[in-house]
Amino acid sequence: SRQRETAAQLRAYVDEHYADNDLSVSGMSGRFGYSANYLGNLFKNAYSVSINDYINQRRVRQAQRLIDETALHIYEIAFRVGFSDQNYFSRIFKKYTGLSPREYRDDSLLRAINSDKKL
Repeated sequence: SRQRETAAQLRAYVDEHYADNDLSVSGMSGRFGYSANYLGNLFKNAYSVSINDYINQRRVRQAQRLIDETALHIYEIAFRVGFSDQNYFSRIFKKYTGLSPREYRDDSLLRAINSDKKL
């Protein structure tokens, strides 16, 4: 259906632009030519998650990857994944992972050390 197609386009747009710190539902509404409310309902009906939750989940998944694979500072990772405020990033990260970014990094380092020991 047209609605499902629009929801898929929205999701693809978020996947491509999640690192833009000005990514917003209101910005997407202008781009897609629908009201923010309509897009929000459309996305939630298609994916059972709000657009803002999806954006944050996408950003946190990428942040986890960067924490696991790079030595970048947490504030650098926050900016790279689309957050302009490191404290807000830390709150959102903890909301979705149960750990602060620093705790996640420490845990990640322990996992890496333990996996090396198994070799």
